[in-house]
Amino acid sequence: MSESIDEVDKKRSVFIDLNNDGVNVKQQIVGFFGFFTIFVVIIPYFLIKAGRIEILEAYVPNFDLIATVLGYGHGPLGLGFFKYLYNPAIFTLYGFWSSQIINYMSLLGVTYVIAYYTHKTKDILKGWSRSFFMLLITYLLPGNLIAEIMFKIGNKVDNYVSKDKVMHNYVMYGIGGLMVVSIIILEEYAIEHLSEPLISLLQQIKKIIV
Repeated sequence: MSESIDEVDKKRSVFIDLNNDGVNVKQQIVGFFGFFTIFVVIIPYFLIKAGRIEILEAYVPNFDLIATVLGYGHGPLGLGFFKYLYNPAIFTLYGFWSSQIINYMSLLGVTYVIAYYTHKTKDILKGWSRSFFMLLITYLLPGNLIAEIMFKIGNKVDNYVSKDKVMHNYVMYGIGGLMVVSIIILEEYAIEHLSEPLISLLQQIKKIIV
């Protein structure tokens, strides 16, 4: 029997089933501000000070991937501060808002890179073309994939290093970090080799509609 329109309408919002039952909100807020301070403020600051703009460009759009990796298990020291920091499958009200804020920061990172390259090349299509790859490869697709792969690999690693041990999380952070770096390298490869054909296509479309 198909669902009624009212039943479907009721399920359209994630808020219908979300709550903070079992969530230590104060602990999670501390974890969020720790993440924000280290990964959103301190690391970009030192990259700018060091003049490593090319690394900054690859780094700032990917706060969501970093948060996905850190959300594995009980987090650093096994204390659970990142437990609800960023989960692609949202199942708590706190997690929803935390994920939204991190998504927002990641999108700000994407717009920064687009604006930077548009200014650098003096060509809006060359700047905009990067977003076709960045939004797909490092923003829309990999979050669930990283979480699923880390879960499956974590179960295998558990046979050698128990999930109850803090070392297990650090092993998985290393694996997750390698996945993030691989995704960023894939993104840069796609931009380098596919941007020109895409720009040519966009220019043709521009001629048709303008």
